[in-house]
Amino acid sequence: MGPVTCSDALDLHLGPTLLYGALVWWQATEKTTYTELMERIQRQALVCITGALKSTPTKALETILGVDPIDIQAQLTAGKAAQRLVASGNMTAQSFGNSSIGLSMINKTDHMTPRTCPEVKTTSFMGLDDWKTGRDQTQHLNIYTDGSKMEGGVGAGLYCTDPEIRLSFKLPNDCSIFQAEVFAIRKAAEGIDGNETADVLAKEGVELANDRTENVPVSLRTLQSALEKQEDTRAKSRWRNTKTCQSTANSASKYCVYHGKTADC
Repeated sequence: MGPVTCSDALDLHLGPTLLYGALVWWQATEKTTYTELMERIQRQALVCITGALKSTPTKALETILGVDPIDIQAQLTAGKAAQRLVASGNMTAQSFGNSSIGLSMINKTDHMTPRTCPEVKTTSFMGLDDWKTGRDQTQHLNIYTDGSKMEGGVGAGLYCTDPEIRLSFKLPNDCSIFQAEVFAIRKAAEGIDGNETADVLAKEGVELANDRTENVPVSLRTLQSALEKQEDTRAKSRWRNTKTCQSTANSASKYCVYHGKTADC
């Protein structure tokens, strides 16, 4: 097989097969005996992709191709699975056993499990023309909403011309822009000239004091992104502390300097 075929096989077939059911057996990756068995399989794919000599260290191949060590991949996969199952109510987080993976990052989330509603046959939405032709024939409220996520934090805004409503909300920094948008819509439902005003109000919400922060759960994707960053940091730290593979380390450093990247690239 060629390098491209080997790379696809690693990403689409070999990797998922090796990591299947990782939530059940991830604790085995803490033992070198079991980890080495999986490393040998992943190494064969890395050698095939690069065409490297058999004497090339596995850590060097992983660094060159940007592939994390198999034990870190397994723990990341298990952590994501645990977060998803806890969020959907199908597993209880514990401080021991298989479910302890990623325990420090398992918080209350807004994750909802999709459910099928067979009794719903059709769904219709009002288009722009429907609004124009029907707005004068029915009682309605024109409410504009917006969400904003900036370096200073996350906020949501709500604006209505009649009756006049101007509201800004401070949201937790971990909230996504999608959560901010949905939060504003939900507030509007509780109660469209002016969309620019809603945008201003959302940005004002970012600047509100922290003690006025609304209680919004963290999105599941945000938790998984934090777990990915944690595992990436572990992989980079392991490489920096490697005493061998000096030729690869020097080459990587020169590459980073040439391309203006950090030493962790």
